[in-house]
Amino acid sequence: MKRILIIVTLWLLSSVAMQVSAQLINVNPDPNGEPWWVGGYELTPEEQARLDALPALVPTSKSLSTPLPYKVDNSDSIFFRPIFIQRGGSCAQASGVGYIFTFMVNRMRGLPADDDHPENQYPTHFTYNYLNRGSELNGSLHMTGWDIICDKGVPNVIEWGGMFGEPTKWMTGYNKYHSALENRVIIDAYTINCKGPEGVETLKHYIHNLAEGDTVKGGGIVGFSVSWGNVDFRKIPLTSPEEADKWIVKSWGGESGHAMTIVGYNDSIKYDFYGDWEYGAVKVANSWGINWSNGDSGFVYMPYRLLGQINAIKIKEAYAPKVTVKAKISHPSRNKVNIRAGIAEDASYNTPTITQNYSAYSLKRGGDLPMQGFNDEPIEIVLDVSDLLIGIIPAKRFFWK
Repeated sequence: MKRILIIVTLWLLSSVAMQVSAQLINVNPDPNGEPWWVGGYELTPEEQARLDALPALVPTSKSLSTPLPYKVDNSDSIFFRPIFIQRGGSCAQASGVGYIFTFMVNRMRGLPADDDHPENQYPTHFTYNYLNRGSELNGSLHMTGWDIICDKGVPNVIEWGGMFGEPTKWMTGYNKYHSALENRVIIDAYTINCKGPEGVETLKHYIHNLAEGDTVKGGGIVGFSVSWGNVDFRKIPLTSPEEADKWIVKSWGGESGHAMTIVGYNDSIKYDFYGDWEYGAVKVANSWGINWSNGDSGFVYMPYRLLGQINAIKIKEAYAPKVTVKAKISHPSRNKVNIRAGIAEDASYNTPTITQNYSAYSLKRGGDLPMQGFNDEPIEIVLDVSDLLIGIIPAKRFFWK
């Protein structure tokens, strides 16, 4: 039998990443109330290009032949976790992980996400702390948080120690990382351009049946970002067939970005736009708690006419890692650390022939801090290197050096 020696190496690469930031603003008019944060992030040209390159979501023929009800509210689903208040500029991870990933992975597994089941809820700050440069004054993107989950999974809120935690914290502990890897899944990201009626219909198919015609498990929830400033909130008129006297956004305004989550739609909601009555609005979940003054228990409606670019995901079944690597690392500035894994097919090679990057450690946005963030102790991590072995050692023995 041919024996192939697999060498897995970890190395540190000093470099400085370009940082782009915007001011974080508290828009809560009550100085004594919980802060409602917007802003904190500006896209780099590379990030914008990547977002522009995401594939458009296209409903299947089965979905298109599935009749749509006039309304769907996925916040009533067992997969949707209760409304919470974000910490700092973590709105994109509040939406992308706290709401969307939690909903979608529990949908896949058929598990409830209410507060009686914290083992099925996922924290915002596990991903956020790899992206915030060590401070809650900075924002992030839906996309980069999902990248991290694709690479290394995510712990539940019990293993992480709550929903948020110290904003500089990077998790340490081999057992915790092994548990997080149980939630490593393949996430396919899509966009839905809702600036026309066809895009709105696609969004409704996704919310109802994941744009796949799945009427058993139902549909999904999606993320979006808006420019927040002089937002015009109004009450839905009493003449509306449904949801009368609840809050609706008449217009957005401003330059500070804020990420939120669309959880449903209702074709019957009626509102007068400058003398022109229109029907239809999506239901939006915010991350400013149930007492947010311009919402109803944390939700607000937004008319179809204000929809733009939407971020949607589909989650493929999780899998068990075949090979993992433990690493104990100490470094005074994790912002200068790039951790990668590699393999070589021959024991005589001093450098890998194939390498694998990990989003959490290659973005270099953890701040000028030691590895754990809030202390100088080494960090214990686990990397899944199974992907490196695909096609290299089918049914062959391998040895560690």
